Amino acid sequence: MAQHSEKKRTRREVLAFLIELPLALMGLNVIEDGKAFLHVDEVLPSYVTAIPACWRLYFDGGIAEVEHVLPSYLDRLSTLAQQPARHQKVAASCASQAYQLSWLLALQHQDFGKALSDIKKAFYYGDIADDNHLRLSSLVRQAHICFHLKQPIQQLQLHQKALHFRSDVSPLLQSWLYIVLAESQANPVISQQEAAKQSLSVARDLFPEHPEDDPHFAYVPIDHFFFVNHAVSNCSTVGRLLP
Repeated sequence: MAQHSEKKRTRREVLAFLIELPLALMGLNVIEDGKAFLHVDEVLPSYVTAIPACWRLYFDGGIAEVEHVLPSYLDRLSTLAQQPARHQKVAASCASQAYQLSWLLALQHQDFGKALSDIKKAFYYGDIADDNHLRLSSLVRQAHICFHLKQPIQQLQLHQKALHFRSDVSPLLQSWLYIVLAESQANPVISQQEAAKQSLSVARDLFPEHPEDDPHFAYVPIDHFFFVNHAVSNCSTVGRLLP
């Protein structure tokens, strides 16, 4: 038990170091004679590493550390993502993932207005990155706000919109979309029970054996427990199909 606790502490320390690295590099990036000490291409890889570390640290209990660095991330990445250059799509991808994390933090504080603003920005930057994974995940998360606000029709519409972006998306994210689509369809206001059962069946067929191996798992950490628990908890009719 003590060894497990030590490993967890060490992992958190490593993650905390990684998420502070972009800020440290930006602090070093002073401008002398009109030129930056470090080029964007030298700084941006630190964000590519730090964003997944932020997600992991958040779920490891390091919410305060993430809240500390995220505003700076959003400011810098938003600026880079709007500059036409060879790094634009990478910066936009990082910005979208960062805004999706900001959405999650806003939900923690039940600030639905900020959550909505953040997730719309996440979709915007996912569009710049031209990445259907980011477009789809942003729409699914926007629909989740409708779930909290008890707006089942709008929730379903957003899930249906997300279906348009499932092309070339990994099985994990497709499965995630279909399980929440089943939730929308099974809502008593919508009452599309047969469609919900079909959606859940598709979700089960698509769900990978090892979801943690998916390259997008860092910002969409959907595991087997989530799959079963979400279906049973939120789709009472659909949930009866589960073993």
